[in-house]
Amino acid sequence: MAVDPLAEERLKLEQDRIAFERQKLDREIAREHKEQKLPILKWIREMLSTPLTIAIVGGFITVLTTTVINQDIAEQNLKGEKYKADLARQAARDALEADLIKKYTDGERDVVKKNLEFLVKTRLVPSYSDQIAAYLKENPTDMPQSAPSVVQSAPPPPASGAAQTPSAQSTLPGWNVDVFWCAGGTAESATRTRATTIAGKLGDLALNGTAISTNVRLNRVQLRSFSQDLQRSGRFFSKGDNVVYDASPGEAAAAEALKSAIIQQTGVVTALRKSSGYTNQYLSVFVCPSA
Repeated sequence: MAVDPLAEERLKLEQDRIAFERQKLDREIAREHKEQKLPILKWIREMLSTPLTIAIVGGFITVLTTTVINQDIAEQNLKGEKYKADLARQAARDALEADLIKKYTDGERDVVKKNLEFLVKTRLVPSYSDQIAAYLKENPTDMPQSAPSVVQSAPPPPASGAAQTPSAQSTLPGWNVDVFWCAGGTAESATRTRATTIAGKLGDLALNGTAISTNVRLNRVQLRSFSQDLQRSGRFFSKGDNVVYDASPGEAAAAEALKSAIIQQTGVVTALRKSSGYTNQYLSVFVCPSA
């Protein structure tokens, strides 16, 4: 059966027309959808451009920003408080360890050495153990004494058959000495170091029973703090380095001898000051800033 060319051509034209109509329909549908969206977009633009909307959005941003900033400040404050608490805890621990070291360095040098070795081995003062161990290694015989408190040693027993006569030095009157340093202020470290040196040297003289002059021997030497309240009271000598005595019998001569011993042993020059009090066999040394 023969195919009609015209029928075939009409079929092709009909297919093209249908495809065109479909394309046209798709475009119309897309245009309608676009036209439906335009009012919504226009409304949104109008709403966002109104003062009320701008104020609401600005307020929301402000609240959000304030919340974030406050949270950051709270976190920083928390970190700061934690840091201060750590510092306070460390300071308290250091103070406790320092007090323990001070207590363990009060006594004779052999005892002090054993005490320090004990502290190092037991790690009771971990903040200072390494420094103490290094000090003991470098200074095996020279032990520190934080607060010398020395009593005259008994004289050695006489040799067998010897006449038991008291030694000349053991019969000398023993003088008790307190060495004060002025506490507080920027110069406290220097005054305490100077006072510690003086007390240590005088303590050695007392321990050895060495007379500081023909008629003067030291009995007991103590290192003590001189509080700021007492300094402000005006009843004591709190300017410069002074050896203080009173009108008790022999105190003026003993003070002169003590002043000379301090110069000879430490190089510290002190002034002599007479107080209005009255003591028995007692002298004091005040180590304070000069101004």
